[in-house]
Amino acid sequence: DVVDTRKTDISFHPIEVINVDGSWENSKNINELNEVINQTVANLDKFKKIIILAFNASQQNAIEELILESYPELEKAINEQKLLVRNIENIQGDEADLLIVSIAYDENTKLHSTYVAKSGGKNALNVAISRARDKMIIIKSIYAQDIQNPSNSEDMAVFKEWLKFLDLSEDEKKNYKYYK
Repeated sequence: DVVDTRKTDISFHPIEVINVDGSWENSKNINELNEVINQTVANLDKFKKIIILAFNASQQNAIEELILESYPELEKAINEQKLLVRNIENIQGDEADLLIVSIAYDENTKLHSTYVAKSGGKNALNVAISRARDKMIIIKSIYAQDIQNPSNSEDMAVFKEWLKFLDLSEDEKKNYKYYK
């Protein structure tokens, strides 16, 4: 038998959250973009397949541009299909050992016009976060308390609850139960 030491190592956490307090400006979040690249480089040899998932197509494009301009090892991984760069609208069907997520949005983003908060957004969120086989690293600049939901949208409420979950401690995550 082969034992995956990542899963028996008590320091291994299947969900890791990195708050970078970036800002959503000019249709991208530079702080998240840089952290996505750092995490991808750091994990490239630790996982067979990695997906970088941006919650917005323009953030996806910015990530791809930076990779092509400055990271030949990541470009090679893309060409070998060891690394995929996707957005929340086109990830369905893809899976990877590691999912690195850039939410991209900040407290000032008009979330009601984003894909994840529109009708059907909760389904897209579910599909997106179920793409990781072993580990998910979420890089974010937004917190649950930043979200206002005056229209009482169920999709926005699910997104807000997910953000609330992400900011729990490891023990709180293990015992988390969501009730509508």
